[in-house]
Amino acid sequence: MPKQVFIQMIEALLPVARFPWNTLASHPLINLILFIHRVEGITPGLYLLLRAPRLAAQLSQSLNSQFLCQPVLEIPEHIPLQLLTPAPSTALYRTARSLHCHQDIAANACFAVGMLAEYNAAISHDASSYRDMHREAGLIGQVLYLQAESHGLRGTGIGCFFDEPVHQLLGLADDTFQTIYHFTVGLPLEDSRISTTFTFEPTTI
Repeated sequence: MPKQVFIQMIEALLPVARFPWNTLASHPLINLILFIHRVEGITPGLYLLLRAPRLAAQLSQSLNSQFLCQPVLEIPEHIPLQLLTPAPSTALYRTARSLHCHQDIAANACFAVGMLAEYNAAISHDASSYRDMHREAGLIGQVLYLQAESHGLRGTGIGCFFDEPVHQLLGLADDTFQTIYHFTVGLPLEDSRISTTFTFEPTTI
């Protein structure tokens, strides 16, 4: 994936005060963990896109203390992307694949996304926040679908992932933050096995 395309895609995920983000009822609850595999000019590894800056200090305390949390200099300054840890391509492939129920789409993509929500405090304050965080996750997914299509790529939601191993990878020790949905973006691979047929033959009586 060209770096400029990647920049446009993640910039579109920032919750600025305009459509579609102004349709959400609450302030941002979700930050993004990125498994970057194949983006030109970006070192493969694990990254954090800080969409909810108010959670930055708490998230920093919760994440693995060995993470670098370094700004990515190849990205414009207004996009809060941080490198958590670089990873050799083979190791990153294995990690991403195993965390996503051994699905190749998470490892063969240009990048995969884990949506990490503020959980315990939000739910304790208002139980309906559970719906809010899933609406936000769904909207992030829809934006990624549209962004991917507009650049000749494809997006795929990933509903099957191992949440506890994801939390262990990130160093999360409690339910302050929880991963609630995942997504992946890459080049399309058409499945020739899929076909469309009539479910029954039309008949007249």
